[in-house]
Amino acid sequence: MDKYEERIVVAKAETSAYLIMGGLILLILASVFLMLRVSPLLGFFALCCVIGVMSFAKDNFHIEYEYIIVNGDIEISKIINKNRRKKIVDIPLESITKMDYAESPKTKNDIDIAKDVKVSRFVAATPGEDSTLVAIYSTDKKNSKRIDILDFNEKCLTHMKDVLKMKSEIK
Repeated sequence: MDKYEERIVVAKAETSAYLIMGGLILLILASVFLMLRVSPLLGFFALCCVIGVMSFAKDNFHIEYEYIIVNGDIEISKIINKNRRKKIVDIPLESITKMDYAESPKTKNDIDIAKDVKVSRFVAATPGEDSTLVAIYSTDKKNSKRIDILDFNEKCLTHMKDVLKMKSEIK
């Protein structure tokens, strides 16, 4: 029988979302200036276009990460505005080399000195009471190493400890 766990964490919006929104606000100001000083029709058209683009850009402020764990295989998806889903990472059990707490000195050292290791964080904006930050060390098909920081609850943590056994530094 398959062991299955699912967890959704609400993440902080990316910096690019704030930059895009700031740029759109500047474009609104420019289109108002254009409407008042140069051409009211052209300025109004520009203002409508910018507001239309802004209605789509606001969706990037509600981000969630979903972890689906089936028998140790981890699939991480990004959910934007609760309606668009994009699979980001798929970590098969065979590729996991180690699991440790993300706040452990060993993991922090590995992240600090990592030059050829890709480090990704898929964590909640504000950690909950039941969350534990876990570092999953893995290699992909091209033999590149990666460290993924995940926000597990007790069920996910127990599931991974049971499956990984000797690869888990978490006891």
